[in-house]
Amino acid sequence: MDASNNIDLTSSDWTRSDSGTKPTLTIPYTEDELAFQATHDKATGCTGETDEFCGAQFALWPGAVLADPERGRVLVGYGKLCRGSDGARCKSTELAGENLGWGWFAAYPGFGLGGRMSPSSGGKMDVTNNNDPALFGGPNDFMYTTAAVTHDGYAYLYGAASILEGSRVARVPLDSFEDQSKWTYWDGTKYQGDVNVGKGIM
Repeated sequence: MDASNNIDLTSSDWTRSDSGTKPTLTIPYTEDELAFQATHDKATGCTGETDEFCGAQFALWPGAVLADPERGRVLVGYGKLCRGSDGARCKSTELAGENLGWGWFAAYPGFGLGGRMSPSSGGKMDVTNNNDPALFGGPNDFMYTTAAVTHDGYAYLYGAASILEGSRVARVPLDSFEDQSKWTYWDGTKYQGDVNVGKGIM
């Protein structure tokens, strides 16, 4: 990256400093996602009348970034969307498309490696009727990817709520991040295991 002229991305691999012409995706698509997009590509001749997902593409929007130096990794929260369809689903009529859920990506910059984390729940079914094993939450679940900090071996994950309610907070040991049975949620007085009774704090 060259910041002398605002920010020019010069590397084809964000974890390294090699010179390239086109940066790669921070969170790459899976083979299933690429196959879905190819199946519903407008080049196939589909229309919005014949295919409710015609032209749909996935978007993975990075959110909070959490350093975990003990395990040599950086965790990146993300929201998963689909958009661009001419059909009934995955339209871009809203701000960014149709919300499919959220998850976390683990990057290992020292090795140039990374991958989506796999929650113990097994993931969530999305609107494409495929189970995404990397989704920690679905479109109707509270999204804990807005901000994050660490303290005493725990990750504290914040999720945006309404102005009146404030942000909710989830807590999980960093060494058990994917084990959703270890996630607890602030209920106004203490952390407990029921996500449905979480309360906003600010």
